[in-house]
Amino acid sequence: MSKPLSSHLGPATLAIHSQQQKDLFGSPHMPIYDTTTFTFADTASLLEVTEGRRQGPLYSRYGQNPTLYALEETLAALENTEEAWAFSSGMAAISTLFLSHGRRGITDSMLRLSVGLEDVEDLLDDLHQALAPLITGRY
Repeated sequence: MSKPLSSHLGPATLAIHSQQQKDLFGSPHMPIYDTTTFTFADTASLLEVTEGRRQGPLYSRYGQNPTLYALEETLAALENTEEAWAFSSGMAAISTLFLSHGRRGITDSMLRLSVGLEDVEDLLDDLHQALAPLITGRY
């Protein structure tokens, strides 16, 4: 957030008035930008955003949308925190949490990859043996 909001504001007021960004066309509240891509005046402006030298909307699928920025800003104000992130699903949020806090590579504590052989014949034999009483009793 660009400037801190007063601490005496209630949750309802924060939910409505916490966005610091205003619409370019003068709307008092952030409109919903229901678009996936955004245009730029020239290639230099595009490169500034893609290289991170300037913040701005680029591609909504990557979370770079003014509506999403407003949502994150509002959530941060409601939670009284510096920043908030919004995700498209709970699994996306959980995956990001664990992947961002884990160490890279294979470690002793997070070893999840395995290679093994399964003997399908034994599994089928066990299945037939378990189902045999049910099948023979009905016919």
